[in-house]
Amino acid sequence: MKLLINLAFAALMVGNASATTYYVVGTCGTFSEPPSTTPANSGSGTFVCPTAASLGVTGSLTVASEFVDYDSDYSSGLSTTVTTVTNWTFTGATFAWGADTTTVTGTGGSNSYTSTQGASLNPLTNLPPIVLAGFYDNVSAFGTPTISWTTQATVGSAVAGTGYAEVVYDYNVISGGSGTPEPVSMLLLGTGLVAIFLLRTQRFRRFFSKG
Repeated sequence: MKLLINLAFAALMVGNASATTYYVVGTCGTFSEPPSTTPANSGSGTFVCPTAASLGVTGSLTVASEFVDYDSDYSSGLSTTVTTVTNWTFTGATFAWGADTTTVTGTGGSNSYTSTQGASLNPLTNLPPIVLAGFYDNVSAFGTPTISWTTQATVGSAVAGTGYAEVVYDYNVISGGSGTPEPVSMLLLGTGLVAIFLLRTQRFRRFFSKG
């Protein structure tokens, strides 16, 4: 009888387990190109993003989804019209797209952002941790992204042509239970439900009361 009660309790514990999603953000890199470059505000480079493990997703934690966040802009336009074009390529994982070109235009400050992939510019999020404003490229086969970029002001110039890229990982943590691996949890749940049924059977209780 005591064994059955314990099994029933274990079933309830398993049933109360829940998953919580957490996010980690790693900076892949930033750039700031001055007007003195030729052409103005031009440059190129490569960012290697931090791995999920280096950001603390280790041990029993596994990545549930992943994406890169990238954006370019300029600060303090020096001419009546400024247009900055940045070419991005993405490797090291399987992305929704392997390349994109972003264009930003305006005068002293930018006011139009476009992506050749048709991506929307996502605003700064209030997720803990904060994800900066930018375009998102989702990863379908997880990996460590490498992001290459070239940028230049094709019209006018600015105090600086700027840009950055981040990688965002999310992972699930099971809470409210004992952390039992899933197959064992299902076994406990099934056994516990049987125990509850048997405890409710009057004939079964009478049988054990005789012992």
